Amino acid sequence: MSDLVGSRGQVTGSRSGGSTREMERDAIASTLRGRFTRSITRFCTLTARRACIILLVSGNPVSIREVGGRVAADIPKAKTPPPAMERRRRIRQETIASILDAALALMREQGVPALNLHEVARRMGMRPQSLAEYFPTKSAMYDMLFGMAVCLMREGDDRAFAEHGPDWGRVQAWFENRLALAEEHPELYHLALDMPVPGFVPSEESKRAVKDILESARRRLAEVIEAGVMEPGMPPERAVDILLTARHGIIAERLGKGPVLPERSVRFRSLIPDVVAVYRAAWEPRRAARPAEPDGKGDAGV
Repeated sequence: MSDLVGSRGQVTGSRSGGSTREMERDAIASTLRGRFTRSITRFCTLTARRACIILLVSGNPVSIREVGGRVAADIPKAKTPPPAMERRRRIRQETIASILDAALALMREQGVPALNLHEVARRMGMRPQSLAEYFPTKSAMYDMLFGMAVCLMREGDDRAFAEHGPDWGRVQAWFENRLALAEEHPELYHLALDMPVPGFVPSEESKRAVKDILESARRRLAEVIEAGVMEPGMPPERAVDILLTARHGIIAERLGKGPVLPERSVRFRSLIPDVVAVYRAAWEPRRAARPAEPDGKGDAGV
């Protein structure tokens, strides 16, 4: 997840498993490649580029948090497997991470739709048949990458909601965190938000994860409305759609003009406070009408 997640690095924690049932679950997860299984408990750190390992081998973490170029994730706790089994699992994890590194590099160089399994295999020094043991189809690889993007989007949104109360600061952070993700990992953002690959349909698990992100945003914005901070005059669902459109527009402009912008340009990031201020002015809560001030006329002369 380099491009979705930062610099290269090694997993500094690992999931362990031992029971027959857990090994069967791992086998199923390996077959499905980018699909999520559910479980959480042990803490592990890894670079965001490598977060795919958590998704593939350890299921769907309750949270993934990027900290100083690294990602913290909750993963299942289980019995310690035999050393040989753990070594094979670790090798497989590292191989999958390296494959996805190569895929992300190819997508960044040639565009998201240009992903090609034969080219990924060539860059890995693998035979295509060997690559198929990890990703039997291009759709499986796209779905894994899509899941990586969704996890980072969720992490950015959750951080905005956790660090800010029900106020406009929450809305601004919600804009800023998504823009930061898009700037850092444009190919993953493009894959997840623009759906540029003909014929690719995310797995049901991935689609549910996207729906969860939207529902979370609606709940959190509803909290801002209930706190009396904003009064959009429409259902929260519609207000969220309006804000989503505005946020996507800023990001589209930033990514579209990226090749001609100076490095580390803040041209579009600096627009976010102004855009939020426009909505804040438009959705300012209407105060109860104040009684008219006496003007010394009218009934006073009767």
